[in-house]
Amino acid sequence: MQETGIPTCIINGAQGGASINQLFDRNSQNPTDLSTTYGRFIARMQQAGAKGHVRAFLWRQGENELCGNPGGVIQYPQRFTSLYQAIQNDIDFNGHFYNVQLAIQSCFSLEEGGLLRDWIRRTPLLFPRMRAVTAIGIPIYDGAHHDRQGHEQLTNEIYRLLRGDVYHLTVLPEEHFPTVQRIERHNDGHRLDLVFQENQRFIIPNDSVILNRVWKIADQFFINQVTSRTEPSLVESVTQERNRIILHLKKSVNSGFVTYLPSFLTTDPPFIGALLSNRLGRRALSFYQLPIHPPLLPPHLDSVWYQTIGTHLFVQSLPDFSLEAQRPLS
Repeated sequence: MQETGIPTCIINGAQGGASINQLFDRNSQNPTDLSTTYGRFIARMQQAGAKGHVRAFLWRQGENELCGNPGGVIQYPQRFTSLYQAIQNDIDFNGHFYNVQLAIQSCFSLEEGGLLRDWIRRTPLLFPRMRAVTAIGIPIYDGAHHDRQGHEQLTNEIYRLLRGDVYHLTVLPEEHFPTVQRIERHNDGHRLDLVFQENQRFIIPNDSVILNRVWKIADQFFINQVTSRTEPSLVESVTQERNRIILHLKKSVNSGFVTYLPSFLTTDPPFIGALLSNRLGRRALSFYQLPIHPPLLPPHLDSVWYQTIGTHLFVQSLPDFSLEAQRPLS
């Protein structure tokens, strides 16, 4: 309100410790059934006159599943999809949805936690007007929770995106959280390129000694390994080139996958150490077992059909590919 002059109403539908099944216990015959958690939330939305006017939806949930419910992790994508579709129907929601990638916790040693975080990372590809942000890197004071300062940090980072989506104010490109697009192998197999959005530039953290341990960003990558590995990392060093993070490897790797960050931690409170961040301090979203691809071949035209209209040259080569050029007047 201080920045825009527009008051904001926030309707809280959270319930501490709940699974997605407990939060989405929708009665299909009566979506506002007050005996259900979901029904009470939808009823409050309707009574507030918010139906059809909700501008944004903030969702951070999954600690229940990560803290000892591996079956819930596997079912999560289907349950989330049903929840998203129901919200659209029950409150005429057509706004922006902010999905928070869960912090890495020490409540339970669950390798599947990386799967859930990776799916959250990919939800902007699956749902309209969806943005993924991450809570990874915000300190946790016990096995699962932030303190007030941590919540305020995450809130501010989400607001910096929301102010552009909802209020149409200027948002810098690097206020968006970096998310990997592709992993490319160089020909000799000793280098892997993690390709991020075009406008991301990173700061590679220096090695540091904290809690009697040396933290290296190279140790945060798992190549063809589960994240509970005991053997050393295959990554010798990490550098950057524009929007690419370069992994220099100790030995050649020709195929397989890369994971960034462990699925769980064993210290309490959990501490993650070195992280990839861009120049504005936004942490890269973690990813899990992302495939390694060969280098992209240079684009080429195998046949050309063209026509000229005035100073314009139109080239048509393959289906779904076209090129328009303009030659200067002479």
